[in-house]
Formats: sequence, C-alpha cells, structure tokens
Amino acid sequence: RLGPEAGVALQAAREAGLPQSVLAQPAEGGGSLALDWLPAAGPGAGHAILTAPQSESPDRERTRFQTQLVSSVAHDVRDSIAAVYCGLHTLAQELPEDSPLQDLVAQALEESERASRITEDVLWISRPSDLKRIELDLDTVVHEALSRYRKRAAGASIELEARLQSGCQVMADLSSLERLVGNLVENALDATPPGGALCVTTRAESRGQPGACLSVRDTGIGIKEETRPNVFDPFFTDKHGGTGLGLAIARRVVFDHSGQIHFDSEEGEGTTFHVWLPACEI
Repeated sequence: RLGPEAGVALQAAREAGLPQSVLAQPAEGGGSLALDWLPAAGPGAGHAILTAPQSESPDRERTRFQTQLVSSVAHDVRDSIAAVYCGLHTLAQELPEDSPLQDLVAQALEESERASRITEDVLWISRPSDLKRIELDLDTVVHEALSRYRKRAAGASIELEARLQSGCQVMADLSSLERLVGNLVENALDATPPGGALCVTTRAESRGQPGACLSVRDTGIGIKEETRPNVFDPFFTDKHGGTGLGLAIARRVVFDHSGQIHFDSEEGEGTTFHVWLPACEI
C-alpha cells in the first residue's frame, strides 16, 4: 500500500490526461518509490505505474560513493574558483580603466561566475535532502525571486509578467522553493529570444488535498519532440553553455516535497512548466 501522495498524483493524471511523477512512501514504511502515472488510451483505459525502488543494492552503493566523490571534488573546486574570482576582481580594480587588459579580466570574471554556478548546481543535486518545511506564501516567494531577474529580462528585451494570486499556501523548505522558482525562470529566460515574453502565475489548487500551482510560460523556441523525455535528466542540455542541471534540480525539489511537475511545449511557440505543491506535509 502506498501513502496518500500516490493517490493525489493518480487523480491529477486522470483529470489532466498527462503523466504525473511523484516520490511516494509506502504506508507501512520502508524505502521510497519513484512513480510515474501514465494515462492509458483506448478501450478499458486505465493507468500504468512504473516504479523504481530506492532500496540498497550494489548499484546504489556505487552511486552513493560516486555522489560523495563528486560532492567532495565540487567543494574543492568551488574554493579554488572563489580565490581566482577574488584575485581577478582585485586586478580589475587596480588596472587603469583604459587598460587593454580590462576586457580580458571582465571575460575571466564572467567565466569564473559561470564556473561557480556549475559547482553550486553539482553540490545541490549531490547533497542529501535536509528540508526545513514551514508554511509559506507561494506568491510572496515568487515575487521576491522575480525581482532578481527583472534587470536581466529588461537587458534582453524580454517582457517579464507576473500574475500572482495572494494566499497560495504551500508547506515547503524556503531555500529549495527559491531554487525551484529561480531555475524555472532562468530556464525560460535562456529559451526566450529578444522581444519575447515570460509569464509566471500562481493559483490555489486542490488535488485531493489543498495546494498551489506555479506555472512558468515562455515564448521561446519550444522543446524538440525527440528531447522531451530527457529534459529532467541530470546533465542533459541542448543549450550552449548550459549545465543540464537546472531542470533536474527543479524535479528533485518537487519530488522532495511530494509534488508534481510536467510541461507543455510546442516547437516555435514556447513552453510552460507546471508545478503543484501541497499545502501540508504528506
């Protein structure tokens, strides 16, 4: 028997006619299961469940070792990058403004910042979940997160619109929720050409229990049909300079909160990512 979050995902799949993913805990305890609810068409249509037991095994032990190794290396690399960045920043301040080296230092600083973001992503996805869930206003968290991207959107001539419903309560870890929103917005900005638009909406929505929805819509290039099954895979990307970790981290955050995530996309028209999070712990 599975816990109530599996039933919530099943109901959502029935109503929306879309695949739903959830990290479920058996009601009697034990290891967790990654479930995909897939709507089935045709006579006698039902729903198929694909499960991946998260139990101990030689492969899991090897994965754990690899994760610890990656985390350790990323920590060391992050410290080295920080030292390089500080040195470059000092050099930029000491050089005359008209020095021909200023452009080279500026490029090196930009690449250092990018390398730092990559190591932070690696550390985030490799660390075990340590959630401190509290009751949060989703609209407030989204509003504050968007304020950090308005300058970038304006510089790229992208319209950034927010349609936030007040009183959307979720039970979530603040740092994780901020990361989720930021990754979805960054992904949308990366996919949207100059002159495009990005719209973020929130609304209260019950799926067997109270919760709230977050949607991030862009007018970008859309996701190719052949790559859609892989968009949440770690290190998968078709963007120049991308790490392929942004959406993997977003999915991890949603699973950690017993939520649901899916997307709609049309090539040449854009993509919308939809996230649902519960208002209480499951």
